[in-house]
Amino acid sequence: MTDDARMTDPRHAAGARDFQLRILSGMREGDAMVEAALRRLGADRAEMEASRGRTEGVFLPAGHFENAVALLGAPQESEIIEPPPGQVGQERLTRIAYQLPLWPDLVFCLQGMSGLPILFHDSGFARPAGASPSRPGGWHDLRPWAWLRDEVIEGFGPPVAEGDIWPPYESYAFQGRDSDGNGRQFWAVFSWNLLQHVEWR
Repeated sequence: MTDDARMTDPRHAAGARDFQLRILSGMREGDAMVEAALRRLGADRAEMEASRGRTEGVFLPAGHFENAVALLGAPQESEIIEPPPGQVGQERLTRIAYQLPLWPDLVFCLQGMSGLPILFHDSGFARPAGASPSRPGGWHDLRPWAWLRDEVIEGFGPPVAEGDIWPPYESYAFQGRDSDGNGRQFWAVFSWNLLQHVEWR
């Protein structure tokens, strides 16, 4: 199925909308971005919360990996992930990725295997296959929804401290330089691997 066919399929178009609303409901400390996204979808917070019920076959612990394909259609990307050498009893996994209208420069990846729940600690936003490497050039680049967790680490080095880590939420402290050129720590909050909020200390 082509991307255009996927988006015009009423069932999958509705599924993609609900899926985006469900992702928005899991975002933390990014209220301004979430409100703007809700306006683009023609939805409000009540509908965002209601999307949880319509996507529970994907997101609940009792949901199954194949339910994502039933909801969203064929993925844009798919690959088999082989278990590390020497790990006995570990099954190979499938990683699928979807491009969603709210985040056109990213894909949302889901990892798991048929008949079992999705591994959400290994799922979230990523760059599409073949995208050029990218990282923030400094403090002025740290815009919400512009960067992935690993790209911030690439730009500022490993975190100097960990905060809350409760997938899909994560927060880390980094060492950087503020607008005056002074070395300072800042906390970065991520949801689904995507930067939500930066607070300088």
